[in-house]
This record gives sequence, structure tokens and C-alpha cells, in this order.
Amino acid sequence: MRCLKHSIRCCKIISWAPDRERAIARLDSALEETILLGVDSLIPLHRAILIDEDFMERKITTDYLETHADLLSGWLVGLG
Repeated sequence: MRCLKHSIRCCKIISWAPDRERAIARLDSALEETILLGVDSLIPLHRAILIDEDFMERKITTDYLETHADLLSGWLVGLG
């Protein structure tokens, strides 16, 4: 539990594949299978981003979350 007190990032999930589309599919699958107990996470937000049309078409800018605020509602509900 030490990492929860001292770091907001306790784990990282990385996927690899020969191409971007398969790497995204593998990452989404890994996130779908991830189970976290007792803590809130951003997994629903990350999964929503992975299937977003602009993300898939590589239309990503530094204001991505500001311009895609609708994606935030999926994970804000569970936090608190």
C-alpha cells in the first residue's frame, strides 16, 4: 500500500503489436480484463479514448480532453 500514499501511478499497462490498430486492440483487451479493488481508476476513460473516432484516426492534439469532454463523464461518475 505504500505506493498509494506516495505515488498516483501504481501500475502501467503497455501493449505492443506489429501495427497500431492491433496494439490498441490488445491494450483495450488488457484494460477490459483488469480488476482493481478498493481504488478508483481511469480505466473507463482510457477505454473510451481507445475507441474514439478521432483517436483512431490519429486526430489528437494537446487539447484532446478539452475538445472531447464527453469522454470524461464515463469515469467521473465512479469517482468520489
